[in-house]
Amino acid sequence: MGLFGGKRAAKAKAKAAAEVDAWVAGATAALPGAQVSGDTWTGPFFMRGLTANTYTVKTLGSRSHLSTVLIRLSPQIDALGQNDTLNLQVAESHAPGAVHSRLTVSGEKRDREWLQFLVRAHDALVTRMPDQSVLLGGLNGRCTVLDVAREDALPTARLLISWWEEQQIAEAGNSPLSGLSLEIGGVCDNPEITYTVDPSGAFDVDGVELEQPAEPLSAADQREQIRLAVTAWNGSLDDLDTAAGLDLPPGCAIEIQSFAPEFEPRLLVLERDTGTWSKEETARIGEALRSRNPSSAVQTP
Repeated sequence: MGLFGGKRAAKAKAKAAAEVDAWVAGATAALPGAQVSGDTWTGPFFMRGLTANTYTVKTLGSRSHLSTVLIRLSPQIDALGQNDTLNLQVAESHAPGAVHSRLTVSGEKRDREWLQFLVRAHDALVTRMPDQSVLLGGLNGRCTVLDVAREDALPTARLLISWWEEQQIAEAGNSPLSGLSLEIGGVCDNPEITYTVDPSGAFDVDGVELEQPAEPLSAADQREQIRLAVTAWNGSLDDLDTAAGLDLPPGCAIEIQSFAPEFEPRLLVLERDTGTWSKEETARIGEALRSRNPSSAVQTP
């Protein structure tokens, strides 16, 4: 990188730092007492100064006040750049493991347009499951219920899909389809088992976000996708129950996931530290599931 390239990089870095400082100051003023921070990623010189800012806001209070918190932060949300992300957390106490809600919002127009939908979904869910931590937003507005104990996996999954179906049908034609995940066991953001269904068409069969968003669906088509997603979720509950009773290899995690359009349940076993797929452990766990549940439809790569 030449002299001029170095100057451009330094200028971009200084501009990003000023943007972060201004954003953090605005959020701190809007939510006195909240913990507010910001980090910047700057791309290499050939990306012509591309930057992405990640902001974190943590505040104490009742989760029923999430909409009020968002109203106070609305100028800061409007100020997010296209590559920026806001991670908002509302917790009921500072105690370790305290019940909390998290909302992820990017600077993309679609995320800002979905905010009211996400708030409605959040409020309905925490009313139904007041003792469970939740994460909403990002990508396709997926709802994730966090930190579920293994022994609670099956009843929680049944309660969750009932809520999700009601909520998605009520929103059909007015809001985007959203995915649903359950994180079981483990510690905080490092679950032992993740159970997912996603009717949005935003991901490929390997769970990778598609570069081009799916075409908008009609209300009738959305309702059909919801029906298929519910069928897929309920159809693999025996596998989930079996997985919750398995002893996993140290450092490994199970993912059971069904994505549109086929909704075929797929099993992956990953190394928790790296997220790397283990072919051997996936085959072994797959065989264990099928031996305990002969009707299992779960597929392995």
